[in-house]
Amino acid sequence: MRHSQTNAFTLIEMMTVIVIIGIILGAGIPIFHRISNAGGLSASTRQVMNELALARQYAITQRTNTRVVFPYSQSTGGSPVVPYSMWYSSFAVLSSNRTQQAWQYIGKWEYLQMGSTFQTNSVVGGGGLDSAVTPGSPGLQKGNIPSTNGALTSVEMAYIEFTPTGAATQAGTLTIQEGFVNAGVPTATSKANTNTVSVDNLVGHISVNRP
Repeated sequence: MRHSQTNAFTLIEMMTVIVIIGIILGAGIPIFHRISNAGGLSASTRQVMNELALARQYAITQRTNTRVVFPYSQSTGGSPVVPYSMWYSSFAVLSSNRTQQAWQYIGKWEYLQMGSTFQTNSVVGGGGLDSAVTPGSPGLQKGNIPSTNGALTSVEMAYIEFTPTGAATQAGTLTIQEGFVNAGVPTATSKANTNTVSVDNLVGHISVNRP
């Protein structure tokens, strides 16, 4: 009588395979994490550039001023208030209502992709939201802006403003970094991994610098 032979893994072979899989996963997860964060930073940069381009085009076609606004740690108070969950991670476009001399939102609030935030502090003229200055000085501008259409009081936000000619009222830069926001406080996970979006005040040209 012929007996069939069954091929099977031994315990040692199975343990060897499990160890190899563990080594591959251990080496691959950090690489995947870095690739994912880098992808989020690139996507966030494109988001911001597209929103700035939209605001500029709207200013030209509608013959009005527009602003792209960015909440940060000084965006407190107001009615309603801007929650700290929006600080350093959100942005929106407003247009000037020339008849009522008021600012109206023309779109919804947008958020950066996971794994990226706006930078906080920077030198004057740099890209940190906390470095925003009053109109007339180099860099991002800051001012009191309603948090929603019809808000009773205004909230301080950083912003970039375009005129009906397409030019920006002030040249400014905006730095986006790899990181996360916790309770309104942004933390960089890689200080070297940043993109800086720049807007010149002559023609409103929007560009990005990737180190």
